[in-house]
Amino acid sequence: MGMWQVRLAFGLLVGAGWVISWPAIDLAAEKPPANAEGTTKTEGAGEAPKADEAATAKIEKQINGIEDRMKSLQQEEFQVSIIALKAQAVAEGADIEKYRQELEKGSKKKEHLEFRAAMESAAGQWRTIAEKYERIVNMTKTLERDREKATPALQAKIDELSKRATDKYRSLVDKVVSSYEKCADYKNAIQAYLGIIQLTPENKRDRGMKEKLGDLYERSGDFKNAMTLYKGILDSIPEKDRFKDRQLVEKVAGLYEKIGDFKNAMTLYKGILESIPEKDRFKDRGPIDKIVGLCEKISDFRTAAALYKGVWTALSEKDRGADKGFGEKFGELCEKAGDPKTALDVYRLTYGKIPADKQAKDGAGLKKKIRILEANLGIRTPGPRGP
Repeated sequence: MGMWQVRLAFGLLVGAGWVISWPAIDLAAEKPPANAEGTTKTEGAGEAPKADEAATAKIEKQINGIEDRMKSLQQEEFQVSIIALKAQAVAEGADIEKYRQELEKGSKKKEHLEFRAAMESAAGQWRTIAEKYERIVNMTKTLERDREKATPALQAKIDELSKRATDKYRSLVDKVVSSYEKCADYKNAIQAYLGIIQLTPENKRDRGMKEKLGDLYERSGDFKNAMTLYKGILDSIPEKDRFKDRQLVEKVAGLYEKIGDFKNAMTLYKGILESIPEKDRFKDRGPIDKIVGLCEKISDFRTAAALYKGVWTALSEKDRGADKGFGEKFGELCEKAGDPKTALDVYRLTYGKIPADKQAKDGAGLKKKIRILEANLGIRTPGPRGP
């Protein structure tokens, strides 16, 4: 397991990496013979030195060896594919996503545990093949260091072989990660995916890779590392353009909320709200609901009520109160903010929008709230179609 536990520095994160050091393959050119003057002997004008010929021969031999090794692994990969399919068949046609969700919740049911064992076994098989390809990738890196000693044709072959090996390694690691993901084994999925991160030069670690790792951290419950990754993506975008990517901002804000940093979460949600044209701002409940939820957590009911009042006012008169859930919630926030009169008006209007034949059943809770406020305020003025 040593290969799966090497520490990997990735931006601000320090995680376990999927790394192994293989013996370097010496493809250096042999020292050419020297003549009496100590200079390298050549066969004639325009001919390459014998040292280059020797190095080229070694490189060509190494390329052939790598190609043969990759061909021999094709059958092994096919056999593992069959094993993986059989492992997934343990679910017997059940919804695999549902199995994952149940395992994520800690299910101990026999069928769920058997599925996890099968998928982890499949992941192990894929990992074995991936480790072999990782060795090939390291071998191609040695070739890349000596590519200048090769002919142009062999240089092109080295480049093509390196890409093939790297792409294959990544595809195999993706299968390892996928197998672990399906059975909610996120810890091992993260360790496997860090192998791809390690293989990729830092300047080529694209947004998709960082998001994938961030999602795995989030699913594993490691919200801090997930937030660090996603915040890094957000911070890399020019400030004037950040709120154009609303989905990304919401992701970072949601992760701030999960780690209990409500201040930063609210700042981002407010930024989303302010980025919406003013005429449409209170027609978009998404960021408003998020801000209201955070306001409730810090007991800032005045701000929450003011935001929902903006939504209420933006509605046409015929639509106010039509959404019973929203009307009741707005009224409750008004009460908590110390505005019982507005709360009563909202409750009455919302109650009045409930069909008369359903008021007894669907409006019982509202009716009770109306009666209590009327008693507290010492008034009895029924609203439209009110009780």
